[in-house]
Amino acid sequence: MFCVENMYPWRTPGGELKAYVPGWDPTDLDYADLTLDLSHASTSGQQSIDLVRSWGSRLRHVHLTDGTGFGQDEHLVPGRGDQQAGRVLQYLAEQQFLPGTSFSRSIRARAAPAHSGKPTSPSRWPLRGCTWQRPSIPHTP
Repeated sequence: MFCVENMYPWRTPGGELKAYVPGWDPTDLDYADLTLDLSHASTSGQQSIDLVRSWGSRLRHVHLTDGTGFGQDEHLVPGRGDQQAGRVLQYLAEQQFLPGTSFSRSIRARAAPAHSGKPTSPSRWPLRGCTWQRPSIPHTP
């Protein structure tokens, strides 16, 4: 499976630079499988929950990050930006997207605080506004 990830426009003093072909938003393009990066949605001025709903079954992979709408990609800890990560997770759980369900999809948490440039351990994240429990996965012999 090859998933196309949402990106964001590159803004310069002279206007928007076309950095991705055919474009930074795969929503209206004919790709079967998509990856959602919440931080990229923030940078592009979109809301991840809207993309999740719009993409439906094409959504296959999620980069659980966050952003404040700043002009560059931030990859903040989920819940520390404007992407309502908890709401996105709740919606995905309701749609049986999360691991342990019948769909072959995945979520990866990734954050790199601006001051360090290094990803932090998800076990150390205070997920503000995120109340999600991983569903139990039945053992299959």
